[in-house]
Amino acid sequence: MIGIICTCRVLIVTIKYQISKIPKSDVLDPFIDTDDEIKMNLTFEDEIITAYNGSIKGLNTIKKFRLDTELLDYLRMKQIKKFYSVILNIKDKMIHEKRDQYTQEEENDIRSFCLVDHQYSLMFEKLIKKHNLL
Repeated sequence: MIGIICTCRVLIVTIKYQISKIPKSDVLDPFIDTDDEIKMNLTFEDEIITAYNGSIKGLNTIKKFRLDTELLDYLRMKQIKKFYSVILNIKDKMIHEKRDQYTQEEENDIRSFCLVDHQYSLMFEKLIKKHNLL
């Protein structure tokens, strides 16, 4: 049992060391890099973050900041559930009112998920585009 604990500790220290070895210049910084630069390096497939077209800077960013943990996937999934709830409510209202167009308020509600200050705005931008919601 002690051997397993020691092996785990060595593995954790090794991972932390490897992550810390990635220089800041090799990762994305939302305070420096533009939205377009970020979009050219990161993307989402539902709640899963990936490097866009295998971008090295995207991969390094995911590794350094551990953006691909199960916890973050779960938190993103919770936000997606909220998003889909909003979409389903809008759809139900449109069916009930026999409309095929969003109201301005509904469109604004959908777009609000893509605002830069909204959590996971890039993920929602990708979802909206993927499902052709706007």
